[in-house]
Order: sequence, then structure tokens, then C-alpha cells
Amino acid sequence: MAGVVSIVFTLFVTILLALYNGPSKEIRIDCGDLRYKYLGIPVDFVSIAEPERSALLSIAMDCKIGPTWVPVFPQTTSNNIAGGYREWYEVLGRWSLTDKSIGRVFLPELAHDIMQADGERVAFSEAGLLILRGAPITPPDYWAEDPKIRAYCIQHGYTRPEWTHPSATTTSTERDP
Repeated sequence: MAGVVSIVFTLFVTILLALYNGPSKEIRIDCGDLRYKYLGIPVDFVSIAEPERSALLSIAMDCKIGPTWVPVFPQTTSNNIAGGYREWYEVLGRWSLTDKSIGRVFLPELAHDIMQADGERVAFSEAGLLILRGAPITPPDYWAEDPKIRAYCIQHGYTRPEWTHPSATTTSTERDP
């Protein structure tokens, strides 16, 4: 009987600690989905909205980024680290709907940085910080006009024609009378 009480007590304490500490979190690096787990058991999934999720999955396939779940650094402060990572993916998904190439520039670095952190620390990502410059209320093509984002894209081998060849159109005030 004492053995059964000991097992039940241990199980009870384990469950209380898991509930007190909250769920562990994982992010899927190809699309930004979140998975919440208690005692290693998935209890909730939060996906990125469509069509942004499908755009990211298509880009991930092109970049050979698989559906890998990576632990998120445990939240011990008021910062929502998993939510921050997810926001990177949400904004990048919006951008990718207007130009898939922007996703090919940013998604591999986001995935790499989050994988390198591997739940041991908060991922610091230059790409992620640049993405947040355009979040959350800016138009989907905001990134094309931001000079820091433009410089990052060019540094990573992506440019748009209007960045290198200014528009040949003129306004009525620029025309000769």
C-alpha cells in the first residue's frame, strides 16, 4: 500500500509542477506553427493563417527546410518568445504572398537561427529583427521600401529591378513644358 501511495503522490507532484511551469512549446521551422505540450504530450496546436502558411510551406520545400519541431526557450519572463517567433513567420508569410523570393531570402536564416538556439536560449536573428520592422500593421510590400531590409536582401543575393534601375516614369512636374 505504501508503494502505491508513493507512486500516486509522485505522479500528483509531477502533474502539479507541469501545470505550474506551464506547457513546453515547440515551433515548426518550415511554417511557424506552434505546438504546446504537457509532460511531453501535445495538447494544442496553433497554425499560421492561410494563405500565408501555404506560401511559407512552398518556400520551405524550395529551400529544403523540413517539418522539424524545435523547442522554444522556456518562458521565465513576461516576454512571449514563442509568440515572437510566430510573428516573424506571420509577417514573412504576408510578404511572401507579394513576392515569393523574399521568403527564400529570409526563411532559411530564421529556420537556422531557431534550430541553433534549440530551446537553450532565445534565437537572435538579424532576419527576424528586420521582419519585425514591418510588423504588424504595415502593408505586405513594406519590406521593398525599407532601406535596411533592401540592404539585407541585396547582401543575400536578391534584388528587385526597381532597386537597381529607377523607374523611367516621370511626374507632370518633372516634364518639360
